[in-house]
Amino acid sequence: MAGNNNTARIIAGLLGLIFLLLIGAFVTMALVQRDEVRINAIGPFGPTAGAERGGVRFAGAIHVWEINGHVAIDAARNATVTAHLRGPNGQPPGAGLDLSAAFNRPDGDAAEIPARLRRSGPGVYSGAAALPADGPWQLRLKVPEVTGVMAFTVDP
Repeated sequence: MAGNNNTARIIAGLLGLIFLLLIGAFVTMALVQRDEVRINAIGPFGPTAGAERGGVRFAGAIHVWEINGHVAIDAARNATVTAHLRGPNGQPPGAGLDLSAAFNRPDGDAAEIPARLRRSGPGVYSGAAALPADGPWQLRLKVPEVTGVMAFTVDP
């Protein structure tokens, strides 16, 4: 009888240790989690009026918000970003959502260029910024706690 009692204690101890290791792993993941997520570039679109250099469409999720939109580049290298946000149940965010946008170089050799967003409808935000050069850029869309990042290139 003593052998069975020790076996049960050993099994309970091992299960308890595994449980504690899992809890520790989840706590570590929460503390180490990055506050940036990738926004996927869906594909480019060709030149049109107001977007003489074309642009790129994007989609993804930032925190609880499903996002899709585009960045359009005009002849003077002004980048216009338009973003459509929807919540988990398809509802648009309220007017008080703290959403900001900025453009930066991926290599970090220049300061961020803010694109002041304005709400143009339920869940629709747009803004613009002048980009000083062709080449690789990143769009950074930020809501509280999370920043979505999408890489794109401005062609000459």
